[in-house]
Amino acid sequence: MAESVLQTPSTVPTLARSQRLAWGVLLVSFAVFCVICVVSVIGAYLFMFESVIPMQSLLRVGRGTAVVVGADMIEQGVRVGMELFNSALISTDPISQATLTIHDQQRDNTVVALVTLKSGSAVDMTNVTRPRFDWSTAAYWVDLESVYGDLDIFIPDNLGRSVVITLRTTQGVSVWLTESGQYAIQAIGSQVQVSNNGGSAVIVKPGQQESSRVPIGYRVTYQIDTDSLTTTPARVNLLGDRSFTTANVTDYNAVEPVASSLTWRCNSVENDAPEGNYALAVEDGRASVQFLRNGGATSHAETSCSIAFGRNGLDVSHLSYLSIRATFKINGHSLSTCGSRGSECPLMLRMDYFPLQPTFSETGQPELVSWYHGFFSTFKPELEYPLICDSAGCTAHEIVNEDTWYTYESGNLLSDLTPQQRPSAITVVRFYASGHEYDVDVSEMALLANGVEIPAG
Repeated sequence: MAESVLQTPSTVPTLARSQRLAWGVLLVSFAVFCVICVVSVIGAYLFMFESVIPMQSLLRVGRGTAVVVGADMIEQGVRVGMELFNSALISTDPISQATLTIHDQQRDNTVVALVTLKSGSAVDMTNVTRPRFDWSTAAYWVDLESVYGDLDIFIPDNLGRSVVITLRTTQGVSVWLTESGQYAIQAIGSQVQVSNNGGSAVIVKPGQQESSRVPIGYRVTYQIDTDSLTTTPARVNLLGDRSFTTANVTDYNAVEPVASSLTWRCNSVENDAPEGNYALAVEDGRASVQFLRNGGATSHAETSCSIAFGRNGLDVSHLSYLSIRATFKINGHSLSTCGSRGSECPLMLRMDYFPLQPTFSETGQPELVSWYHGFFSTFKPELEYPLICDSAGCTAHEIVNEDTWYTYESGNLLSDLTPQQRPSAITVVRFYASGHEYDVDVSEMALLANGVEIPAG
């Protein structure tokens, strides 16, 4: 007779508890599995599409000395250049200028932004990142804190992804830049001023979320002590476009009609071979004109570009502000200083004009006056070459570091020049390289006037 197994009353609850426990373990395991799957998917998405890595930055000093304080809190004086990463406090003294170049190391070192710190300025570079992978649609991101002084910011075109640059000034005002363009930021004392020379900029008051847009061609000024915002036209370039393209650069001897009178006519002349050359180029994302002469040249040459305003000139007698601005990089030159007579600078700026109080020739015609300013990077003091040219109207030349962008601003010529020298009408503006061998990139040449004094259209 077969044996049978009987469940006693005491074993039934035990079996039920075991079954409930088994189901509980199974459900909990399934829930943990689901959580792991969700977390893994989210984590993989964030890693693949949202994670970032630092971008490389290079600080180049155009003139003087910059001071850098890194994450280790060690202060370093920089006279030429230095590679930087996140968390670096950069400052310049009253006679120095430096440019921070931020580039994407994963895209052939494409320049993302250039931040120029003019004299007496400071920024704390707290965050400079790009997406970890190229397929991510996230933006380039640059955060600058403790901004003080006078800054120029240039964002090149065609970066391939969006860009966001945030600046928080020491006064608590925030500025957001989100498109390619050229901007000027001044945060001094109780005033913050943002000029938009082509791009997208907004300014945010301290402790507020509402922003005020800075239109292209305008500047917005926030006065902290009165909590007021004012919008005025930015300074206008009387020479037209600030950059150089085929639309505003042509050969001096070209016979084709030009599209605008504000067209740079360029050429090169030399005493002997080799020839000098000019060419349109893109250097560090900047559209530039390059002046080049090499080949062991030992004779004089000049390569130049100029805009002429006709016999009567461009009337500037009604203006209260007029300045010359140039952004350039001297890559090298063979003569020390500006040559034995101080007239062969690798870059010279020149303006010819009729003064308010002219002198007259024997025929009764008003005589032109010239203003010059030169720059050089090679200096051999033992040669004792002069630091100023021997022409009337020539100002002392400036030494700048080689292979570094530098922005020169003359200040208001209408207040700096004597009444006898003050311009009334400008006939020619010219920039040129002079000497034996030279290699120079010029990305901007401007003759600036207050926008409120220039009639619209």
